[in-house]
Amino acid sequence: MSMLKDFTRIVVGCLMLVVTLTVNAAIPLPFTMTESIFNSSDVEKEGEVTYQEDYFRLGGGASGIFSSPAWNWDDKSVVIRLSDAPDRAVFSSSCTSSDPTGSDFYMAESADGTTWNKIWENKFSLTGGGWNNSTGNVELNKNTRYIKFLYSYNFAGRIHNLSVSKCYYIYFYSEGKLLQKSGPYRYGENLSTITTPDPTKECYNFLGWSLPSTMPQEDLTLTAQFEKIRYTSTFKVSDENSGVALPDYDQSFYCGDAMSVDDPVSTGYTFDGWSPALPSMVSSEIDGKTFVANWTRNLYKYIVFTTDVDSIIQNLYYAVSLEPLANPVRRGYTFLRWNKEQPATMPAEDLIIKALWQQNDYRLVLYSSDEDSTVTTFHFGDAIPQITEPEKTGYEFGGWSETLPALMPDSDIVVKALWNRASYRLVVYKTETDSSVVMKEYGESLSDLQIPERTG
Repeated sequence: MSMLKDFTRIVVGCLMLVVTLTVNAAIPLPFTMTESIFNSSDVEKEGEVTYQEDYFRLGGGASGIFSSPAWNWDDKSVVIRLSDAPDRAVFSSSCTSSDPTGSDFYMAESADGTTWNKIWENKFSLTGGGWNNSTGNVELNKNTRYIKFLYSYNFAGRIHNLSVSKCYYIYFYSEGKLLQKSGPYRYGENLSTITTPDPTKECYNFLGWSLPSTMPQEDLTLTAQFEKIRYTSTFKVSDENSGVALPDYDQSFYCGDAMSVDDPVSTGYTFDGWSPALPSMVSSEIDGKTFVANWTRNLYKYIVFTTDVDSIIQNLYYAVSLEPLANPVRRGYTFLRWNKEQPATMPAEDLIIKALWQQNDYRLVLYSSDEDSTVTTFHFGDAIPQITEPEKTGYEFGGWSETLPALMPDSDIVVKALWNRASYRLVVYKTETDSSVVMKEYGESLSDLQIPERTG
């Protein structure tokens, strides 16, 4: 014998659904019960439940489907038929019993009312009497149309707060991989206490999930929020011993990145790497670590040209003290100054300093006689041209008192012409055909000449 009754229609918004409570007996189960709690006796008890998209409850507190006065089941069952097969729905109910011996409570679902699938069970064995328990959210198959309650022993109590609601899930993803599917949850259900996965990702800190406080009316797909880890190192670039005076600094790097640091630059020094050497990739090993710059002081050439060809060459370290330059001395020249001012210390470059000179002038004095002279001025080192031989009546030029150099020396030259008295022929004609020749120097006395005689 079975009994089917339709109950009040309930309208929520624009949705009207009807749930019919069916009390049925002798329906075979596909699973073995641990207690013999089912027989052919009918239960004549009415109730109702409505399935809808949103959460709602029917009854509460001491009221419910099975309300006072308390009544006893003796291995009975109750079947509820939903007016519409839910798509992703959950069922829940609360049960209160005053039976001191305890009761065993089962739930099963079915699409056609003949083949059943157990979806929940709980056993109670109380000595003090009385218990209050909830099934929680029990997910229903999308084809479920029937829900069966079965109880063992004498059940003296109430079933209340029945509800069938659409359910939603939360999918937790990290790096494209599903970590956890949580649910089912009803719309508006509190999510503050649910257990969430705690993923890890190399070189990242997990920040959490963007989880709302209550369940919305849709599935949630959440992606793990990560923040890339940053590590900070100290770079000591100053060096009191070598004289490098640069500010030390801290620099942060993202974990897993290639570790790249700009080489420091200091005037007069060459950077020779870090101690310890920088790793190729950023990891936790560098966090809080100090890297010290290695420096080599540079050598530069210091060249002092005292002439265009004469020089002094030294290799000096940057910033060493330089001795003041003494004025050089050069034959035939007067030192004017250096082409640039010498610094107090060696600069960070080759230093070339040249002496600037003024060529001296000297006189060439040529005396052709004690009274007559010519003066010509030459620069030191100038070529002395060929001098035209002077002339003097009655004398032959015999050269200069000193041999003239080809180039003007670093002093005046004073020379005198050397003269040799010239000799001339003195021809004495005694007759037109008879003559004699006498050699006489210019200016020589002719008093010794004999006056010729001629007969007739």
